Amino acid sequence: MIKLTHLTKTVKGTIALPASKSLSNRALIIQALCKEPFTIHNLSAAEDTQVLKRILESKTTMADVGDAGTAMRFLLAYYATQPTEVTLTGSARMQQRPIGPLVDALRSMGAEINYTGIEGYPPVTVKGSRSLNNTVTIRSDISSQFITALMLIAPVLDNGLTILFDGDVISYAYIEMTAHLMQHFGAEIEEVDGGFKIIHTRYLNDDFEVEPDWSAASYFFEIAAVAKEADIVLENLPIISSQGDSGIVDLYEAVFDLKCKPADIGVHIKKQKKQLDIDDAEFDFTDIPDLAQTVAATAAGLGMEFTLTGLQTLRIKETDRIAALKNELEKLGIGVEVGEDWAKISPPLAKIEDLHFNTYNDHRMAMALAPLALVVDSVSIENPEVVNKSFPGYWEELKKLGFVITLVD
Repeated sequence: MIKLTHLTKTVKGTIALPASKSLSNRALIIQALCKEPFTIHNLSAAEDTQVLKRILESKTTMADVGDAGTAMRFLLAYYATQPTEVTLTGSARMQQRPIGPLVDALRSMGAEINYTGIEGYPPVTVKGSRSLNNTVTIRSDISSQFITALMLIAPVLDNGLTILFDGDVISYAYIEMTAHLMQHFGAEIEEVDGGFKIIHTRYLNDDFEVEPDWSAASYFFEIAAVAKEADIVLENLPIISSQGDSGIVDLYEAVFDLKCKPADIGVHIKKQKKQLDIDDAEFDFTDIPDLAQTVAATAAGLGMEFTLTGLQTLRIKETDRIAALKNELEKLGIGVEVGEDWAKISPPLAKIEDLHFNTYNDHRMAMALAPLALVVDSVSIENPEVVNKSFPGYWEELKKLGFVITLVD
C-alpha cells in the first residue's frame, strides 16, 4: 500500500506519458499477420501489451493472457486464422468475462473453437483457417474489441470479410481508431449499411511509431481540474489523434474549465481561475468508457453534480467498475447513485482528512482515485502495482508534480 500527500495542492511540471496501449496491441496483431517484417517503435511497456507480444512471439499452444482482456479477444480472432490448435486461458477474473459473441461469430465463419470450461467464457481451444466465410454478423452492444478483433484479421482472409453489426455500436471511437491504423498498413475498408466491408489484401510492412496514450493523459486532466492551481505539459502528445480518448479535451474545457492547447513539445493544460458554476452536468460515455472513472473522480473531488451515462461495458471490465466507483467515491461523503449503465455524483463534499481506497485489481481505479490527494490531506491506495497493466511509470510521474508517495504497511 502507498500513501499520497501534496503539501501545496498546486501542480506544475512536464509529464512523460506511456505509449498508447490500444495502438500498440493493434499494431502487434498486424505485425504478426504481415508477411514482411517491420519494426514497431515506442511499443507500450504496459503489462497487457507485453503479454500479447510474448504470446505472439512464443508460437505456444497454451496461451495464458492473465488479466489482459484485449489480448484474449485479439488472440482469439488471430488464432482463428492459424492452422495450429491453441488453448487460450487467463486469470480467474478473465474466466468470468464473456467472449461468447466473438466465439459465435468466428464459428459462423468456419473456425473450430471449443470451450473447455463454462460455455461463453475462457478457456477455449482454437483451430482456424484462412479460408473462412466472408460475411459475419457480430453483437456490437457488448465490446468494441469483438469488432476490432474481426477487423484486424479480415485483410488476410482468402475472401476478405464483411462485418455486420447486431445492435447499438458502443465504443465506436475505438473501432474508428482500428480502421485508421489498418489503413495505414494498406488495408482497404469500405463502410456498408450496418457495418464494414474489408477486402482481401496484404498488410504492408511499414515501420510504425506508437504515439503517447490519451487514456493515460486523462489522469493529468483530472489532476489539473482538482488542483488549486495547475500548469502541466504532456510531452509529445499529439492534440489531434485517432485515439478516441482525445475527446477528453472538449469535456474538460467545457465542464471543468481547463485550457488545453498545443505546446512546442506536446499538450499544455492550464487551470482557469474562474469559479465553476454548472448544475447537474451530464455526459454519455458510450464511445469513450475508459474515461468514466477519471471523470467521476474529478466531479467527486470538486463536489459537483455530474451524471454519467453509457456505462454498460463497465460492469464486465477488470472489475464491476460501476459498483467499485460507488463504494470508493462515497468515502468522500458525497452521494453516488448508480444503475445498470449510469451513475450520478451528488454534492456536498464532506470535510475528510484521510482516505483509504481499494483498487479491485483495476489499474484505472488506482489511477483515477490517486489525484484526490489534492482535495484531502492524504490518500492511501491498496495494490498500487496494479497500474503496471497500462502505465508502469504512473507513480513516478506524479512525483514530478509534487506528490509525496510513501510505502506503508
